Amino acid sequence: MEDCDVLILGAGPAGLSAGLFSARYGLKTVILEKDEVGGRANQITKITTYPGILESSGEDLIAKMRAHAEKFGATIKMQAPKSIEIQDGYKIVHTRKVDYKAKTLIVATGMTPRVLGIPGEEEFTGMGVSYCATCDADFYQDQRVAVVGDNNEAISEGLLICKFASEVDVIVNKPEGHLTCSAANKERADKEPKMHFIWNTTVEDVHGDMNVEGLKLKDMQSGETRDLPCDGVFFFLGMMPATAVVKDIVDLDDQGYMHAKEDMSVGDQGIFAAGDTRKRYLSQVLTSANDGAIAAAAAQKYIATH
Repeated sequence: MEDCDVLILGAGPAGLSAGLFSARYGLKTVILEKDEVGGRANQITKITTYPGILESSGEDLIAKMRAHAEKFGATIKMQAPKSIEIQDGYKIVHTRKVDYKAKTLIVATGMTPRVLGIPGEEEFTGMGVSYCATCDADFYQDQRVAVVGDNNEAISEGLLICKFASEVDVIVNKPEGHLTCSAANKERADKEPKMHFIWNTTVEDVHGDMNVEGLKLKDMQSGETRDLPCDGVFFFLGMMPATAVVKDIVDLDDQGYMHAKEDMSVGDQGIFAAGDTRKRYLSQVLTSANDGAIAAAAAQKYIATH
């Protein structure tokens, strides 16, 4: 078991900021990241509202934040927390490789895409099922792709996919002409010859052999089902806080957000929230970094008084 003063879950803007500040306080700081340092911030092509930086890509800004945190001694480990328990005030975080015993825990795990939970969706994730066009659209050069969803993300990401795919079918569970996206995005979609809408329809399953080969669709009016051949499917059903790993040790609201106080503390056991794990008025790289700094300061105070 590895001991540390501050254990941070997530290496996005909130986690890296928390790591920078807590390490700067002289605390032994470990950051666990299960996927990619930076998370969704890496997908931002242009950031122009981070004070002091006139313009940057998300990837470049994250690289600077990581270097800054590591300069002061924060350690980043690519490990996923499997479960968490509290023993004698310590937060015990179990991963496949190592167990961590921390005086304080900062949860900066960000958001995760909502899933339908239909047959084949999980099975084919990474093999034709995707939730990020910025990440995966270029894999579908001259192929047929389906998009599930009608919000702004679905339409804007679908338009990006159109730059690569030969055809993009957008599956919408609403009557013809009804979209939840903005009027501007609807107008852009109407002008895109590669994009076609399939109305009043739900997706019943994803199927294929080694990779996605098609979807089973159901007409919401007639109840009839049919097969839609495709080489890949992108789900854009919104995001939800990635807080499942802490649901047994803190209270969450009905949407999965942590109840954080002004100092980012959640309860009184040395657990703190930062970034998109809590409800916020404004969700930006800047505000996530702000949350991380506050959480680290509060963690330092907790350690000093307990």
